[in-house]
Amino acid sequence: METTMKKIILLFIATGLIFAEGLENNVLMQALSDEMTRNLSSLRIENQDKPYYLSYRVWDGWTCDIQAEFGGIVSSTCNHRRDIYVDLRVGSPEQDNSNFACQSSGPSAIESDRTNLPLEDDYYALRNSIWLVTDGTYKKALERLSRKKAVIQNRPTKDSLPDFSAVPVCAKVEPEVRWNVNQPEWETRIAAISKLFQKFPRIFESSVTMHVGAANQYFLDGQGNKSRRFDNQVYIEVLAKTQSDDGDPIEDFIGFYSASAEGLPPLEAISRSVTAMAETLSLLAALKKEESYSGPVLFTGQAAAELFFQMLGKGVSDPRPPLYENDMVARNANSDNFGNLTGRMGRRVMPDFLSAYDDPNLVRWGITELFGRFTIDDQGVKSERVDIAKDGKLTGFMMSRSPVKKIVLSNGHARYRYENMGGRAIGLPGVLVIESRETQNLDDLKKALNRTAQDFDNKYAIIVTRLAAARPRSTFEQYLRWFTPSPSASDKPMLTAPTVAYKVDLVTGKVELVRGLDFSSITTRLLRDISAVTKETDTYNFLYHDNEGNVYPMSVVAPAVLIDEMDLVTKETKPTKPPILNHPYFKKR
Repeated sequence: METTMKKIILLFIATGLIFAEGLENNVLMQALSDEMTRNLSSLRIENQDKPYYLSYRVWDGWTCDIQAEFGGIVSSTCNHRRDIYVDLRVGSPEQDNSNFACQSSGPSAIESDRTNLPLEDDYYALRNSIWLVTDGTYKKALERLSRKKAVIQNRPTKDSLPDFSAVPVCAKVEPEVRWNVNQPEWETRIAAISKLFQKFPRIFESSVTMHVGAANQYFLDGQGNKSRRFDNQVYIEVLAKTQSDDGDPIEDFIGFYSASAEGLPPLEAISRSVTAMAETLSLLAALKKEESYSGPVLFTGQAAAELFFQMLGKGVSDPRPPLYENDMVARNANSDNFGNLTGRMGRRVMPDFLSAYDDPNLVRWGITELFGRFTIDDQGVKSERVDIAKDGKLTGFMMSRSPVKKIVLSNGHARYRYENMGGRAIGLPGVLVIESRETQNLDDLKKALNRTAQDFDNKYAIIVTRLAAARPRSTFEQYLRWFTPSPSASDKPMLTAPTVAYKVDLVTGKVELVRGLDFSSITTRLLRDISAVTKETDTYNFLYHDNEGNVYPMSVVAPAVLIDEMDLVTKETKPTKPPILNHPYFKKR
């Protein structure tokens, strides 16, 4: 494998920097190209390795963020930003400074592999910034490789994998994105949505946030990859918090996501969804906690999509975690439950009637725009369709250019992830699609749910329509995270708790909201316990917020699913004190 890898890498290097049509007069790309050529040929400290690989990725985007609370605009800002991310490698593709996590040994400003670039197309101003960040990244790479070699020497492993795989050259130029947003008009709409909470006295805190982003992502490396990818995002996120009668904090979070403003639901539909969310949250606040339950559970809509993302999508993501310098670094790492299925290649992970694939190139599913689409990943590799599971058996992972034992090549799913130990590219889903060759309609699934619940001698069955989704954290919540010990991977729930769930009386058919349930003893075999799915699917667009503050657009197309047996327990929460005074708006009513 080593000899073949060297030959392929040398072949790509020999091609030099190719010229992509549509970028001929681009000042930014010219500055990147000239500085790259200089660094690859001349950057070297005496008696030290010179870079064998160098890439620049620039995110050049305009964003507008509007936040409103209780009918008033809290903030409204529009910005233009250029960020550069440098991937510089020393050593060789067989062993380099990547795939290694260690503590920083100096000021982050010196060691940084990312920085801001000038907004103007000033050739020498751009080269100045590119030169400085490349120099710092080179010094950082040399130190990391030295520390990595020391760890490997003291901790030998039986099977060593190459650190970097070869890829076919990608020279794709997508149309340049132009910025166009009517800020005052969106402020009026967001304020109107936030004003809906004036109808709900039980809700203590609420916010509505809108983000509009239009960006061009430029990529250039020393192996001939040169591209421009457009990245459009438009979304509205709504967060509401309240407190139950027994003091438990309760919250809900919903979002509306698209690649364009036209792809969002009409304002009236968004208002109806927000109103329904507020009504449900108010009802939950008046309920007592539900007692533990064991029996069948039906997942529909968002809950079914989140189930597949959390158990399958995450399970085949980031299949190669880094080598950790020591146990402390490993304990502080935030795995986000990635890679839990990577040890089951070729083995059953779902029933044999289910299959799954991920294809970031899909633009629409039916009439719905797919938020997770991308045609070029963050390592400049063309995105490909990946068959994750076929007839229930695991067949693929979300791959970056970091090889694993059974899959050497990237399939174009690399996403940049900044972690507390540095940045790296990891494989993540884009558009995850679940398929089935055996389906039923939803009414038949509900009948099967009731029959199975009767076999457990239960008086009711559980239907989950929404699971807690990852949401953005406030500045205060992010601050607290630095002073709170990170839970170990074994302590992190593999499946988040239900946000909205119902119990269905098996005799009368009465449907009631339930509160305070959480899943117990969830393992990777959960998906194998699926007994039936619907023919109809839901398309779920969302923004995945990881524990490190990174965000990734994603889409899941999934059917409703019936799982024959699950254990739910009463969720343990710490009661909080309510506000001392009444809400000033509702006090007079």
